[in-house]
Amino acid sequence: MTMDRLLDRIEIRRFRGLSELSLDGLGRFNVLLGANDVGKTSVLEAIFLLCGFANLQLPFSVQNFRNLPTNEFDDFRTLFYRLDLHNPIHIVGHSSGHVVRRDLQISATYESSDFPVRAKYLSRIQDDDVKRNRKENDIVSRSATDIIAERPELRYDVRVHTGSEKNDSFSAIIYVEGDHFRVESHGNPRNPKTISGRFIGPRFAYETGVVGELIVRKKASHIVEYLRRINPKIRDIAVSEGNVFLDIGLDRMVPINAFGSGILRSTGILSYCMLGEQKVLLIDELRSGLHHTAIRPLLQTVLALSRGQNVQILATSHSLAILERLIDVLSEDEFLDYRDDTCCFALQRDDAGHIRSYRYEYDQFEHCVRHGIEIR
Repeated sequence: MTMDRLLDRIEIRRFRGLSELSLDGLGRFNVLLGANDVGKTSVLEAIFLLCGFANLQLPFSVQNFRNLPTNEFDDFRTLFYRLDLHNPIHIVGHSSGHVVRRDLQISATYESSDFPVRAKYLSRIQDDDVKRNRKENDIVSRSATDIIAERPELRYDVRVHTGSEKNDSFSAIIYVEGDHFRVESHGNPRNPKTISGRFIGPRFAYETGVVGELIVRKKASHIVEYLRRINPKIRDIAVSEGNVFLDIGLDRMVPINAFGSGILRSTGILSYCMLGEQKVLLIDELRSGLHHTAIRPLLQTVLALSRGQNVQILATSHSLAILERLIDVLSEDEFLDYRDDTCCFALQRDDAGHIRSYRYEYDQFEHCVRHGIEIR
């Protein structure tokens, strides 16, 4: 089993409600277990930002996941621990492959003058101010410091370590100009060395283009096989005019949106696993929308696909039912050797209000669940 480009350890500091949290010893399939409001979703969002650090639209994406506004710079305060813009976000990912470390820092201020894009921007702003003031016959000089104070921004600083001296760096700023956000970058890595990742939230259903690509590659039968476990009438799946349809034996195929959320979300999860183009799949509330009878076959399919397509999965849940079904699957002869690839991270809030993680390997969480021992 190759672990190249997969994540072994994640360190998160000052992001959302997480002051400092580490997940060490990540496997191929990982369950993040915890009560409501202990940062499970925040962990997935932080990993999502790190995986696609070269995509400066991702801060907007993680806000949109929660239906948070992104109209003004101040809206991004919710990315920062305790809404404090003075303490930068720091996310670090360690891997076993060619890239051994990805280091991302997001800050809300920028004070250095060695950023070529900023110098160019400030010069342009100053020229515009001079022209405007001349037009008004009132020339007023303005310093760069004044302009910086009036224009807050997010700054990205990335270091990519390859285990040799050929490390890369990437810097960028996101700022408001008029009614729009602008993005300017400097020092793009020759190879961005990002990890293709996908965040699947509780409201996510599926993407028609992904399902269509699976049909073209003749892989859709796996989705149909699973969906029949939920609805035995399902015989086939098709895409037409931008819509997905299911064959349930009627004279016409039925739009998939006419089915329940379990069908829709399962189709989305499995289609991304089967396509194999996403190397890290982040699934928030895995059992959302699923009847309890659908969980076990979904886990069977996802586990097999994660290994077959070399996909690393981190899935959150607030329910022990996920672990119970996972133990059932890993007790089957076909999945016995998947145990070493699977682990659980329990997230809990300590007496000081900080979120801590506790790692359980298969033997440990199996023992706790079988004997009714609390997973702390």
